[in-house]
Formats: sequence, C-alpha cells, structure tokens
Amino acid sequence: AAEFRIGPARRTHFKMGSSSRLFLDFGGGLTWLEAVTDRQRTENPPIIMHKTKIGLFGIGLDTYWPQFKGLKTRLEGYLREVHRKLKRPGVDVVNLGLIDSPPKAFEAGHAFRQADVDLIFLHVTTYALSSTVLPVVQRAKVPVIILNLSPVPAIDYAAFNQMNDRTAMTGEWLAHCAACPVSEIANVFNRARINFHQITGQL
Repeated sequence: AAEFRIGPARRTHFKMGSSSRLFLDFGGGLTWLEAVTDRQRTENPPIIMHKTKIGLFGIGLDTYWPQFKGLKTRLEGYLREVHRKLKRPGVDVVNLGLIDSPPKAFEAGHAFRQADVDLIFLHVTTYALSSTVLPVVQRAKVPVIILNLSPVPAIDYAAFNQMNDRTAMTGEWLAHCAACPVSEIANVFNRARINFHQITGQL
C-alpha cells in the first residue's frame, strides 16, 4: 500500500531511501508529491528503484469539435505541454488524451486500472460534464489531482472583441475556460466521497 502526500516544495532534489518526491511547477510555485510505501516506513529499508506511473487525461465535449474549428487541436496542445512537464527520469506517464464522452470515461478508467497507475492528473482543459470525469476516477481507484491551469494570464480581449463571428468567439472562450467546471468537478468528487487535491496556476 502507498500513501500519497502533497504540499508546497521546500527543496528541489530527491532524497532516496526514505521517500521519493516528484516536484511539479505549473506557474504557481513548486509543489511536491510524495509516495510513502509501507516498506519505506520500516527501519533501514532497502533502496528499491521503482518507477512511478502517472495517469493523465484532459476533458471536453465531443459535441464541441464539429462546432468550433481548431478547438480540439488547441486543447490537445495544452495536454501535451502538461505531459512534457510531468516527464522525468523514474516517471512513466500514461496519457489517454481528451476524454469527451461518458463511454470514453468508462474506457479510460479501465485503461488506467490495466496500466496500474499510481495516481491520476486530471487536466481541466475546457468545460465538460461531470459524467465525463467521475467514471474515470471511480474505476481507476487511485489518488487524483485536478490541474486548474490557465493557458495564458488572460484572454486578449482587444482581439477577442474584434471578432465578428459569434461561433468563433465561443470557441475562443472555450479555449480559456479551464476554471469553469472545476467547482462542479470538486462538488461531484465530494458527493462521491473521492479525495482529491487541486493545483491552480498557469500552464
């Protein structure tokens, strides 16, 4: 069994033999994620090199893609950037891409269980229904961290207000509304008694 701990980083190196810490920087300062196993709690444990397996997925709605040209590609780019930041020696990232429907959510949960991931990062890429999120986490049965990351400090409102196409404006807004469903996701996790952590910052 493993216990996962998370908190603000006070140092930027790994201390082998007592615990392994994965340091993450998403624009809001370093955050550490620590996995402490039962074996590591014993006195004078042997040093075992074990790769951490991280599950990663983004969210959206399949009905968006035909309506808003280029939106899916942009969101996939955000997810690739998160994947890049998570990659490091000793860490395997299982990236399932954008989960955009309830059936895909059930499949993703099963895939994470098959991959035997240690924890999941949910990158909230745009607005999505809780039904595209909850089945993933319920079936995987591992700790989950919500990444509430803005792609830029703010929308370029000057350029946004110059757009004459309302559909294009909605698509642009959806590319920047990662924070919109975070409260809904947090609420459904609380109702389902799923413990989670949240990291808020800029991609």
